[in-house]
Amino acid sequence: MSELSRQELVDLIAIRRSKETPVPLSLNPYRPVGMRVCRICWNVLDDETAYCRRCGHSSTCFLGGDTEGKCFRHTDRRAEHVCNYCVRSFCMECLTANPDASLCFGGPTYCCYLCSGEMDRLKHAAQARNTSHCFRHPEIPAKEHCSHCGEGTCEFCTYYHVKGLFRKQVDPSPLCFDCVRKAGHRIPRCIVKCNVQKPEWSKYILKA
Repeated sequence: MSELSRQELVDLIAIRRSKETPVPLSLNPYRPVGMRVCRICWNVLDDETAYCRRCGHSSTCFLGGDTEGKCFRHTDRRAEHVCNYCVRSFCMECLTANPDASLCFGGPTYCCYLCSGEMDRLKHAAQARNTSHCFRHPEIPAKEHCSHCGEGTCEFCTYYHVKGLFRKQVDPSPLCFDCVRKAGHRIPRCIVKCNVQKPEWSKYILKA
């Protein structure tokens, strides 16, 4: 597997932060994600929170920050720890320790009540969202629905299994980005667009 190059990450971050509406990208679901990309939905993460602002998933955390000041919520109390998901200082009443997600120094991570509530809200919103629009591109109406999970996908996020001895038979059952990633060991090849004709179709084959 080939990892995302530095330039590809720079391009993704530039599109994420652009004020103009970007052209959606057809991404290879077999490429390992980097630290700055959500492992669930491939949303580019920002520098303010350690969780995805689209689906609420968190696979990383900030190492720490200044604890010399006051609690962000209780200004009359001294801050005891930093939230590892937003780097704001809080007292212990406002933090929840997570011993299962330890830092490299061996201590537990801490999540504040604001980040915990926002992550829960985003996760519930992602599960209850209207699938008539693409999950990765909410402004684009869905063209297909994943045959595995029913998630709505636009043409840039729809994948089709390529079968046959010479990998030239396209399965008409659409797949979403997340299902291709989860079932990668059972889907060795996939194609982005079903209506691509030869000779152009070969460049849309995504190899594991």
